Amino acid sequence: MKQPRYSAKWYRERLNRLEKQLNSADYQYFDELRGCLSFAGLNYDETRLNQILFGMLQDLIDANQQEISAVNLFGKQPKQMADEILITLPPIKWFERFKLYFLVAGITWIIQFFRENPVKGTITLNLLQYLLLAFFQPVRRNHFQVDQNQFYQPKVSIGSISFCLVFYLLL
Repeated sequence: MKQPRYSAKWYRERLNRLEKQLNSADYQYFDELRGCLSFAGLNYDETRLNQILFGMLQDLIDANQQEISAVNLFGKQPKQMADEILITLPPIKWFERFKLYFLVAGITWIIQFFRENPVKGTITLNLLQYLLLAFFQPVRRNHFQVDQNQFYQPKVSIGSISFCLVFYLLL
């Protein structure tokens, strides 16, 4: 697998510029494809995803010059195309997941701290509550994965959504 030459930001900026060259139908198709893959950035390398999208957009712009549309080039279903792209990519490494997990947990702790401790008053820390927030962070992450699965697949277990929603609301 070819390694990305540039950062995710570089590819994202180029994608935003090149999308302006598309006609409205192809822009809508590519925007839906890009939207499908945006949730995947949590589980896959965002730089690699943007590199693939960048190459696809360049191919689409070249095909437009020969009057070939996105539907003719990539197929009728952008969601199906997104699934095919994701099958070829390996998931992010455990260390990257670990960093993402603690980034989200840290942000949650900061929000919780400022919500409980107003500007004036005493500062209290409930360590058990902060540990529970960190422990249930995977449940919140699963809530986002349920959202991602809803975007790709119409059949999602109502029980899993309810379970995640209950824990999300309790915290």
